[in-house]
Amino acid sequence: MNDILPTDNISSAQPFMNLANIGLLILFIASVAACVFIFWKIAHKTGLPGFLSLGMFIPVLNIFLIAIFALITWPIEKELAEYRKKYGPLIKQEKPEFDDLPICAKCQTPIPPGAKNCVNCGWPDKYKDIV
Repeated sequence: MNDILPTDNISSAQPFMNLANIGLLILFIASVAACVFIFWKIAHKTGLPGFLSLGMFIPVLNIFLIAIFALITWPIEKELAEYRKKYGPLIKQEKPEFDDLPICAKCQTPIPPGAKNCVNCGWPDKYKDIV
């Protein structure tokens, strides 16, 4: 009966199995550390304590934590609301004010109205108009 199952092959493969298990253990620890780091940063950006990131590894609690992170008002949203309350909404200009100005032929700088020479290089009256 002992001749059917050779034990020499199993014992020779044992060191490689240990290396594979160690490699998987290192990969598992690295991925857990990366998840903790990422969730810690998200919790910190929401204004909540970073240790809540450890709750991501507890079943059912992780779903509630994701919902909390998604639904609370983040500090950047509060700052933006205060800015808009103080300065009004951000207005997007459709056309910059210097689009219709003539441009210096030498340095390509817009020439302000009433100027006869380029304000950048002083090139006299030799600028082309933008059409």
